[in-house]
Amino acid sequence: MLFRFKLLFSVCLLMIISTCVFAETKSRPYTNTSLGFSMMLPEDWHQAGNIGQETVSLKNDQGDMEIKVYKGPVVKSLEEIKAYNLQVDPGAVNEKVTLNGIDGIKAIIHVNINGVEMKNLSYVMIAPKAQYIITGTADVVGADFDSKKIILENIIETFKVK
Repeated sequence: MLFRFKLLFSVCLLMIISTCVFAETKSRPYTNTSLGFSMMLPEDWHQAGNIGQETVSLKNDQGDMEIKVYKGPVVKSLEEIKAYNLQVDPGAVNEKVTLNGIDGIKAIIHVNINGVEMKNLSYVMIAPKAQYIITGTADVVGADFDSKKIILENIIETFKVK
């Protein structure tokens, strides 16, 4: 019982600290007119470059976190997205989300690259004229990802289609 209490207390403390750190970070609007979206970025984030015509990379100054936004053709339904995610990663945990009026799927995807276990936070959003795939990654593995995930979620959840 004492172990459960300590574990619960530790998790709550981590959530409070992570939330406070993000809340203290000043943010600024970022707009990408060519891909038709905007989001709020902390001041220590910048556009790292374009990957082709449909993808933009946003990184923090420390270089340990990145958000990529891809704009693609519209899909018909959330079920089509879910089926795609499950084919890519049978272990992906999917949940339906709505970001500023746009429906989509949110998934934590586990990736094993050369024996190193990593996690990605992915959102696939269906806008009226396009599909957006927003992926947040951090250069950490295991439990360390959870602390970065909170920061990535707070940024991604400001995503708006223009």
